[in-house]
Amino acid sequence: MVQTVFIIQNNKINGVQKIEAPKKKVKIIYKQKRCHYSGCNNRFTPRAPHQLYCSDECRYYSDIDHTLERVRKFRKKYGNVLRELPGYVGMSLGTGKLGEHRCDSMEEEKRKIQQEIRALGLTSVVSY
Repeated sequence: MVQTVFIIQNNKINGVQKIEAPKKKVKIIYKQKRCHYSGCNNRFTPRAPHQLYCSDECRYYSDIDHTLERVRKFRKKYGNVLRELPGYVGMSLGTGKLGEHRCDSMEEEKRKIQQEIRALGLTSVVSY
């Protein structure tokens, strides 16, 4: 890489070309660690000082384990408090067979709605 450097001497500007050697990349090798995922425990050399897992799979499965543990603690502490709240709509409500989008034919749509009504145990439908 060639770089032009301007030097001011005695109120005169002189242009001088200065050649710099390319900078070398320094590879830092960190001490080996054990993988933090409980199902793995392999030893690995991290690429960064804060790396905890030996692979993306271990990180993914560790996240799943932490989520499940957090849910277990919440359920142990609060139990079914969510179901007792007014306006709670849980996963047990409905069958989910209606789908996100409307059917092409009105007969098919009517049939699916009637199946959902029967599955919920409703006797009548109020329409607006």
